[in-house]
Amino acid sequence: MINLPCERLLVIAGGAADLIELDKYLTGLRHKVASEIRQVTAAGAGDVRLARWAQTVLVLPATADILGMAANGIAADPVAALLPAAARPVVFAPAMREDERASPAVRHDVDRLRAEGHYVIEPVAGVSLTVELVLTHTMHVVLKQLRDNHLAEEQLVDHR
Repeated sequence: MINLPCERLLVIAGGAADLIELDKYLTGLRHKVASEIRQVTAAGAGDVRLARWAQTVLVLPATADILGMAANGIAADPVAALLPAAARPVVFAPAMREDERASPAVRHDVDRLRAEGHYVIEPVAGVSLTVELVLTHTMHVVLKQLRDNHLAEEQLVDHR
């Protein structure tokens, strides 16, 4: 079995419009990022143990509603209720129109999420949210977590 950088990834499917493509994302994540992936949708979310189980949480696609609820600690639906229990950082993969993304409210929410240690994928001009873009950014976050954990372990050893 191939060792992948993340053992446990929770994918929260946040928007209905892009769920058609979700299988493509999950296939890529299974091959390149995580050994075990659990997926929840708004209809099946609600058990906070899933968020605690995950080493990394990916919200795909992250709508403006989800970004706003996460940034403001609002658990108005089952998906948003998982986010406060999640391990840091949560990776948000926004899928929205450029005008929506550029709105002051969404920019404020993105800034607040980043200030709290979350990772929000920036769009590439003229490119929709692709599988490769999500894989690249999720891999970046997972590898950063591994590095940070390794550095913390080294500091513990040095202090003994």
